[in-house]
Amino acid sequence: MRKNILITVLALLVFALPVLAAVTDFTADGNIVVSGVTLYGGSTTDNLLILDTSTSESFNFASGVFTVTNPGSAFKVGSAESTVKSVYVLKSGVEVACATNPTPGTSYVTLPTTAADYIVYPSTATGFATTDCCSSVSQAATYNAFPTCGPATCISGYYVSGASCVQIAGGGVSGSSGSGGSSSVTNIGLVSMPTTATGQVTATAAGGGKTTLTTPAGATATVQLPINAVSSDTVITITQVADTAAAIANEVAAVPATLLMVGNSIYSFSAMSGTTNITAFNQNITLTFTYTDAQIAGLAESALTVYYWNTATSAWTALTTTVNAATNTLTVTTNHFTDFAILGSPGQDIPEGALIRAINDIDVYIVKYMGSKQFKRLILSPSVFNSYEHLKWGDVLDVDKSVVDSFTTSELVRTVNDTKVYKLYPAGDTGQKRWVQTAEGFNRMGFDWDAIYEINAVDRNSYVTGANIE
Repeated sequence: MRKNILITVLALLVFALPVLAAVTDFTADGNIVVSGVTLYGGSTTDNLLILDTSTSESFNFASGVFTVTNPGSAFKVGSAESTVKSVYVLKSGVEVACATNPTPGTSYVTLPTTAADYIVYPSTATGFATTDCCSSVSQAATYNAFPTCGPATCISGYYVSGASCVQIAGGGVSGSSGSGGSSSVTNIGLVSMPTTATGQVTATAAGGGKTTLTTPAGATATVQLPINAVSSDTVITITQVADTAAAIANEVAAVPATLLMVGNSIYSFSAMSGTTNITAFNQNITLTFTYTDAQIAGLAESALTVYYWNTATSAWTALTTTVNAATNTLTVTTNHFTDFAILGSPGQDIPEGALIRAINDIDVYIVKYMGSKQFKRLILSPSVFNSYEHLKWGDVLDVDKSVVDSFTTSELVRTVNDTKVYKLYPAGDTGQKRWVQTAEGFNRMGFDWDAIYEINAVDRNSYVTGANIE
């Protein structure tokens, strides 16, 4: 019979003796009690329970803090204590997961699988509307998942407005007052908010409207119009336009050189009332965008910003953007429609010597930095890749195409311990190399000395020899 394993902290006089329980490639063989964990937002402690078969790279318990590093696909934490009412999970100080504890010993929260350090806390907080610790909202029918929470939909006669459900006006009222001066009012003819997940919805003056477009990459764009944002029935449409489309060539060219377009996409929002194109609204509307982790690899997430295309100035203009890194969500408000895009600043998340590949592409590049310059070089074939013993296929980072495109392609190489510099001309898994014989020829061709990569002989010999560049 399996037994619970107990991890505890012993106290001797006023000196705490921390017990560290760090392991590598950890799998729980039975339930493990973590004793004396500091309560979330409190100073006292209670016990947590790592459930059987939970996996992670490691976990650590010291001075009342329980940390899990790089959880596996199902790292589950609960508590066998009836005094623990919920369990919170934080990443970098931000709440990312939570679960109530209605059945001590079997209820649990599952940690995210994104590689990171997560701190898990027991809590005495109660009174939630959902099992993932979302607080009750009056008139809410369903809720957004934690940590976003708030109403996803409202009961009939109410619509979602921010974190509340607001009664829809319209259709008139009837009522009566008694001798005590109180009144009874009944709303009739209430209109629900039209909501779709197709990227198109007919918004009304009385109900507003909401629609969400989901891209093939799994990103989304959502627009929500409050009541009276339009004066008559209006068809709202969101379309995703690839940055290679001729119709938006001017917009793509105008993206500042210091920024990258997330997802290589522009979202076009339009509104038609009959045959009339509506570009401005009676009230501010809310736009919400989500992105994938792969789309922002190499970008500074906290600096992501939604921009709109200013047709008057033919330039991109930034909107005040709320970034929720825990849910990969950006939120803005605006009173007009045009084209919108998410732009981000390159960060240093991709290190020197990293291997990168655009999502759904087969070409693998190796990265190098020279001051402010950043280069990538194509690895010609799997056999060339394997000739470099330090390169591992598991280290290849799949990133958004915009990140790959932000690196300048280098086709200048020289073999280790050889002074000859070659210009490469890849063609599939083969290609041609041409020796640049002189520095004068190198400079005349406008080549960049910083772009030269050192390669091995196998790599060099994979290219057939072409005419020299003199």
